[in-house]
Order: sequence, then C-alpha cells, then structure tokens
Amino acid sequence: MGRQVAAVFALADSLKPEARTVIEALKAQGVRTALITGDHERAAKNVAAALGVDMVRAGILPEQKMEQIVKWQTDGYRVAMVGDGLNDAPALAKAHLGIALQTGTELAIGSAEVALLGGRLTPLVGLITLARQTSRVLVQNYVWAFVFNVVALPLAALGRLAPAWGALAMVASSLAVIGNSLRLKSPRGKQQD
Repeated sequence: MGRQVAAVFALADSLKPEARTVIEALKAQGVRTALITGDHERAAKNVAAALGVDMVRAGILPEQKMEQIVKWQTDGYRVAMVGDGLNDAPALAKAHLGIALQTGTELAIGSAEVALLGGRLTPLVGLITLARQTSRVLVQNYVWAFVFNVVALPLAALGRLAPAWGALAMVASSLAVIGNSLRLKSPRGKQQD
C-alpha cells in the first residue's frame, strides 16, 4: 500500500462582513489603519489588501504588539487598538483607547476601555466620531468657563461687579457649559449602525 494524501485542511478566520466598510469609513475620517497579528505574513497581507488597511505587521508576539503601540505613541500618534483575543490584551491595555469585541475573551474585554456589543465592528465609526465631538466640546466648555471667570472674577474682586451680577455670571457660565454638552445628545450627533 502506497502512502497517499487523504485530506488537506486549510483553516482561516473569516472576515467580518462589515470590516471593509468600517475601514473605509475610518480612513474617510483621517484615521490610519494597521493590522497587527501573529498570523503568517502572506495571510496577513491578503487580509490587509482585501480590507484596504494601510500597514501590516505580521508574525509578531503579544509583547511585540504592545511594543508597536508604544512606538506609535512615542512617535506622537493617538492609538486605538481593536482586538478580541488573549494575545491582544497587553496591547489593548497599553493603547490610548482599547476597544474589545464583546464576543472576545474575558481578558481582552477586561483590558479594554470599550467593548463593542454584539461583536460587530460597525459601532467603531460612531465611537470615533463621538470621541472627537466630545473632545471638541470639552475644549469649548473650558474656554466658556475660563472666559466667564476671567471677566467676572476680577470685576467682582475690584468691587466693580455687584455680587448678584457675579452670581448671574457663574450661572450663565454653567448653563453655557451644560447647553454645549447637551449638543452631544442631539440626533445630528448620533451615528447609526
């Protein structure tokens, strides 16, 4: 009896159906994308090409993923890491924003700041948009509060602003900050997935 190949098995993770659309939407927002994986380089490059990812790092260990995150941070980038496996946990914890898929391992979810429910990537686009809007609103709120306080406090300290007007300026400052923050809840600011 001669030896013959009886079967060949090829195993691969399947791509999430929405992955390419999400990558395109992130790139449209100016987000640079990278695929960091322990998988073989050829497989990783095929996935990156199919998704339109900007950069690929393949065949790397969990510690190397974390080192890559640190390198990007040192280079001045704000880094968000999306992952779902045990090997992703150190990098998720090190990134400025760790985002785990809710269908991932408990360690990955525990290492991340955000878990995307349902294991879908689509909410990622809205998350990035909301984070940027929130950052802008925080800066605006600090400016509003600063302006009110820079004008009202010296005038009150010099006796040129009656206490009632000073109190009114503080209330106006608080209302401006609250009103500005409430814009984040407007339907215009919400992203649909």
